[in-house]
Amino acid sequence: SVEGLQNYASALMYSARTEQALAISAEAAQEAASLYGAGSAGAVRADLARGNLLLGSGRHADAGKLLTAALQIWRDSRRAPNQDFLQALTDLSRVHHALGETAAAESLLREAVTTAERIYDAPHDRIALALLNLGDALRLQARVDEAESVLVRALAMMRAIYGDGHLRVANTLSSLGRLELRRYDLAAATQHMHAAVQWCEHPDRHATRSCIEIYANQTELALATGDLDQADASSARALAMANEIFPQGHLWMAQLWQL
Repeated sequence: SVEGLQNYASALMYSARTEQALAISAEAAQEAASLYGAGSAGAVRADLARGNLLLGSGRHADAGKLLTAALQIWRDSRRAPNQDFLQALTDLSRVHHALGETAAAESLLREAVTTAERIYDAPHDRIALALLNLGDALRLQARVDEAESVLVRALAMMRAIYGDGHLRVANTLSSLGRLELRRYDLAAATQHMHAAVQWCEHPDRHATRSCIEIYANQTELALATGDLDQADASSARALAMANEIFPQGHLWMAQLWQL
């Protein structure tokens, strides 16, 4: 089935078998177009799923073309937006960000926030995620005051939904820590980062991309405060987790070795 092929492609991508994942996702997209018809809801969903995998593989130009075309078909059809539409907006924003097109990326993320607020009642995780993504984009542009107000809203909503001790709360705290590090408010950055890393240090926690990023952020903070022992420990933890997930030569591995 189309769904089975898509799930298989996602599993292959998660285990870093990129070429196999992309081949299977292409097969799923072709099957969806054949089964449901070109331009149908099913075909568009399959294209969006493939666009997500192309983005994850770093093939930004290909991902951008596919996501842009699929979103335009969705808009032209006047189908109601849902979480797939929101994910596509986020994915395409990441393509634009990777290509240095920050204004286009921000516009899509703002659309994601307003769309999520229109189709869901707050507090809702899709609204909170849209706020987190927008806040991160503003932070990366050094618009720290705007970013802070958005990230504080995201954190409040995440906590309302999940309570403390959840990965999405940890991710938001880590983003706030990065923001305070950019301000060079090391005390506030330390407070947020310490709270974020608690989730990753649970004894039964398996390796995740989020925790790799959280430990990498903690490494940057430790270097900024001159705590070289903590920097070594955090970078080693990030690398150990990355080794569990990614093969040598993967982009994430290369980035971590630069810490």
